[in-house]
Amino acid sequence: MISDLQRLGEFGWIERQSRSLAVRAGVRLGIGDDCAVLDALQTPVVTCDCLVEDIHFRRDWSSPRQLGRKSLSVSVSDVAAMGARPVAAFVSLALPREIGLDFLDEFYRGLGEIAAHFSFTVAGGDTSRSPRGLMINVALVGEAAANEAAASDELPKEQTLPLLRSGARANDVLLVTGTLGDSAAGLWLLQNPQTVVAPSSTELLLRRHLDPQARCEEMQAALQIGGVHAAIDLSDGLAGDAAHIARRSALALEIETARLPLSTACREVAKVAQTAQTVSKSSVISSAQSAVGETSTANRVLDVAQNWALGGGEDYELLLCVVPEKAEAIARHIEDTTQTQVTQIGRCVASPEPRVKLLNGEGAEIVVPEAWTHF
Repeated sequence: MISDLQRLGEFGWIERQSRSLAVRAGVRLGIGDDCAVLDALQTPVVTCDCLVEDIHFRRDWSSPRQLGRKSLSVSVSDVAAMGARPVAAFVSLALPREIGLDFLDEFYRGLGEIAAHFSFTVAGGDTSRSPRGLMINVALVGEAAANEAAASDELPKEQTLPLLRSGARANDVLLVTGTLGDSAAGLWLLQNPQTVVAPSSTELLLRRHLDPQARCEEMQAALQIGGVHAAIDLSDGLAGDAAHIARRSALALEIETARLPLSTACREVAKVAQTAQTVSKSSVISSAQSAVGETSTANRVLDVAQNWALGGGEDYELLLCVVPEKAEAIARHIEDTTQTQVTQIGRCVASPEPRVKLLNGEGAEIVVPEAWTHF
């Protein structure tokens, strides 16, 4: 039986999608030629993300629209962490035979929503057949350009773009946007569908896992104040991602676990998970996070919610290293501009050993949970 996608054909489908996707600033020519044509960019930044079915997502958990939105959002999050804005995305798909036009139309509707929200163009990509499972690859080009403050010489000299992981300095304050652990809690709910919690908690946590929001506006608000030395988006868990900054900046990052921003919904689900003694990694799906995480004797002072925040991953919040005297102003401006909460969770300190140092409420050091890794 010939599918609707086979009937339309590859080039018919490309034409169908090109009519539905807007071309925005920074792109002269989008889908339709051998290459897209971009305008000259001041400082281009490029990121690439690969999402593989049953590794990063399950089609029975995500709608096609949610999957399209998340596929772009994770790349926008990388660009935001560099202090840049997205310009053009290139989306390549390897499609199993059972996927048809209805799925693809909804998937591209999700792509289009994220592109419209952040004012960039889905400018091309590629398609192929997959022998099993859906594979998605997104390459995103962004621009780390001077913002209005920089253009008027108001951007402090201690801040340069793009922001690099190597830019943190001793005594910098650590700020984190939003709440942590929500995505891991959402994954736990998907893996344990019999769990009963408040409907509002379920809705919030599933949205945080299946449809995360990149913090591009939050970063731009921080840059308007100035004093941001380094940043990273939290895709693999706070502990693991903070370690990247520690290594590249040759510093220790001290994180106070009592200050970790945890939502009421995350705490509610974590309490259920703790009661159920679900402390081993789920065999249901190998994901970009462990829903509960392994709790060793050395770090049992961390509860489930804290372990999710530190090692769960896929929250796509921003960790910022900022000058101490501007930390409060940056946090306040982000909150006033975007309504996203910002929490001070620690500081950067000089150290002969670059590492993440977790401190409990009494100031004692505790073991750092392992971060997600593909291998």
